[in-house]
Amino acid sequence: MAENILPQSADPAEAFNALRGQIALLQTALEGLTAAREKMPDYTDELRRIVEYLGGLDRRLTEIEGKPALATTPTDFAAEMVRCSVQARDEDRRLVQQAHQNVVTIYAQLRELVRQADGAEAQQMRYYYFAGGGAAVGASLVVLIMRAFG
Repeated sequence: MAENILPQSADPAEAFNALRGQIALLQTALEGLTAAREKMPDYTDELRRIVEYLGGLDRRLTEIEGKPALATTPTDFAAEMVRCSVQARDEDRRLVQQAHQNVVTIYAQLRELVRQADGAEAQQMRYYYFAGGGAAVGASLVVLIMRAFG
């Protein structure tokens, strides 16, 4: 565009005619651009919706980026899993030990109950033995007394 497109002549009328032709050409080109621009569809509403949608995506991505899970590295995640599993095993170990202690306590209580029941049964048997022995001795005494006096 920097090149000189007007002829280098000494006649001013010829130079003005050439200039007129160039201006007419420019005017025709501008009219063509204006007509082409008027025929172009208006994308303003579509672009506005796209901008709003992208703004919503940006807000959601910003919110997601603020979540601690995204800040956690795989190494941190693995360390947290190990810590939680150790804590769970410790709790399970404590519960198993408590259950074992409960079983031992209940077993001791059952043994005591059986011992007491055996003791009560043995005492009942001794009661029958002594009652039977007392009845036999009493009957023997009655027989002896009746023979001696009678």
